[in-house]
Amino acid sequence: MMVPDHEVRQELSRGDWFVLYRGRCRKDGSSVLLKMPRSDPVSPFAARLLEHEYELLRGLSLSGVLRVHALLRHDGGCCLVLDDRGGTPLQTLLTTRRFDLQAFFPLALQLVTTLSELHRRE
Repeated sequence: MMVPDHEVRQELSRGDWFVLYRGRCRKDGSSVLLKMPRSDPVSPFAARLLEHEYELLRGLSLSGVLRVHALLRHDGGCCLVLDDRGGTPLQTLLTTRRFDLQAFFPLALQLVTTLSELHRRE
């Protein structure tokens, strides 16, 4: 798959509607996440979901929320470009390891704190 000005490096997760890749921006070499619809051709519904996510994220500046760079459209496709902080998707963590309480509570606290900050802004 081609994403203008970006290199796709690794698939991180695959859901019913989207695939998340780790990539690199060719302009500045920064590491980015590339979220693309799974279907080819892209369904209008999947494109609208990405547009909605882009609109929501571009106005946010929270430590627990990835910063959005762009919503790219190319050859009938679309791609959401996000900051890559080098982490592992939560979906992957939940399916690849068992959490004891020592690991669970810091992660849960981080998620709850981010949700609380989001709700304060609404």
